[in-house]
Amino acid sequence: MSNRKSRTSDDDVAQEFVQDLLELVTQSIVANEHTNAAIIRLQEQQKVTADDLKQLLTLVRDGNGRPPLISRLEALERTEQDTQKKNAMSWEILLVALPGMLAFLSTMGAM
Repeated sequence: MSNRKSRTSDDDVAQEFVQDLLELVTQSIVANEHTNAAIIRLQEQQKVTADDLKQLLTLVRDGNGRPPLISRLEALERTEQDTQKKNAMSWEILLVALPGMLAFLSTMGAM
């Protein structure tokens, strides 16, 4: 009798082990499927990012048929610097001429 119980309990343990192992393998397969799906999404995003980067390089570095964006920005900066210099000169001229104009107006008013 005792021998039968031990065989039955051994069979139960073996059956439980097989079920647990099957469950672990199933969970592993599901996890791998999710990982594979995530890898595929990342690869697709990488392709899209690479295409966007190529387009940006075309615009910034190559200019896409126009002068490159960097050159255009440099031209804008030069124009802005020239404008600032002209404005500074205008104010300097006004400040230099203002005392003379005030003196002239005061002498005209005194006459």
